[in-house]
Amino acid sequence: MNKKAIIATFTVAQVCTLLATGNQTTLVSDATEKASTLINAIEPGNMMLADYIKFGIKAEFLGTYEEKSFKDGSNENESDLVIDKIKMNLDIDVTENIKFDTNIEYKDGKDLYIDSAEFDISLNDDLSIAVGKIDIPFGVFDGEMISDPLTKDLGEITQTTIGIIWKPVNSLKLSAWVYDSDIEGEINNAAAALEFKPSDAISLGVGIVSDICVGDLSDAIELEDDAEHDQTAGVNAWIALNLTDSVSILGEYISAIDNIDAINGDKPQTWAIDLVYEATDAITIAARYEGSKEFLADETPESRVGGTLSYAFNDVVTLSAEYLYGKYDDAVEIDDCHLVSGRLVFGF
Repeated sequence: MNKKAIIATFTVAQVCTLLATGNQTTLVSDATEKASTLINAIEPGNMMLADYIKFGIKAEFLGTYEEKSFKDGSNENESDLVIDKIKMNLDIDVTENIKFDTNIEYKDGKDLYIDSAEFDISLNDDLSIAVGKIDIPFGVFDGEMISDPLTKDLGEITQTTIGIIWKPVNSLKLSAWVYDSDIEGEINNAAAALEFKPSDAISLGVGIVSDICVGDLSDAIELEDDAEHDQTAGVNAWIALNLTDSVSILGEYISAIDNIDAINGDKPQTWAIDLVYEATDAITIAARYEGSKEFLADETPESRVGGTLSYAFNDVVTLSAEYLYGKYDDAVEIDDCHLVSGRLVFGF
């Protein structure tokens, strides 16, 4: 529906309301003016419902084909076409010093759920507090690829938390967090992160969490009824470089600092390097090389390489195609895999 159609619909609704209340003075002109003001304020990806409210919607349609080869010579393939994600974002300036942001998502095979809900409270120019269901700043998973990096599979932690963020200077940010554990159901986890940006061309950071198992790795943790979970700390380091106005690179490493008894005594590690080239305003080319060690070897490639080509038709619609080749550990049954993906994204 274009702007003129939306304005017409809004105008009719306003006229009917005013007629019902008996106020028939300059009905059409007033309603049209209000509708025009509202609609013209809407920008792709940033719908301004008011000066203090932003609303956005993003829908992703994903098609995949994967073929796995096994060391015994057999092959296995599967394909899928799904509404991969529908994401709604609401950003509200509650007061000058308090902001609220929430993301509500639908993913294929899952009910609608709150992905994040965060209050940011600014105490002064340098110090703020964040409260809510938040992505703990352990790892940086930005990029232009369709598939998530292996570092995200190991390091992403989204929990109900409270954190304090300190920015003593513009180039430095430190944060500390406490949060609960899905494994133990207690508020006994902590994290800390440091980010340094000496110039527009470079930024880097390090982080530590008290228990790396709290993230996506928790699905693989199986405890006996009376067994206690032994926490294993995790560390990460990353660097992002803007080599030119159109070329950037991001490298990241995430690892447990000790063996984890609950996953066969393994010490999981992952790393990823992403290279992005913005060829034109519409065309983006991305490439990735990544790997893992002792990280759920039956499911995770030991090394993987591939690339993505994206074309933005406009500010709202983007089409992407991706190919990834993965090689598995010699000790597992899978030899290698080929993954082809296509994604259509609508965002406004």
